[in-house]
Amino acid sequence: MKRITPQSGSISCDQILSRQAAGELLNPPVSERQVRRYLEVLMLFSERFQEFEHPQTGGLNKDTKLTNWYLPELQMVRTLADQFKSMRKVKIYLQGQAS
Repeated sequence: MKRITPQSGSISCDQILSRQAAGELLNPPVSERQVRRYLEVLMLFSERFQEFEHPQTGGLNKDTKLTNWYLPELQMVRTLADQFKSMRKVKIYLQGQAS
């Protein structure tokens, strides 16, 4: 999939990533399981990540493709998790930001 940036007119391509590859690109790197946890948190607080929700179960849809465009949000959650040392605290923080 290609995207055209209106300001510069440049074309960039989506890079489809496995959950493992996405985890390796985060700083510091995390496991595939951790990436799934981050996606579950982002599904709760970001409209952009609603497409990762399985329509029947409400859980994480393993068939939804992860691309390089999602890395900044994943890195943000990674940074918050490192800062707060608890995913529960990350959820509380993000809930406060959403309201």
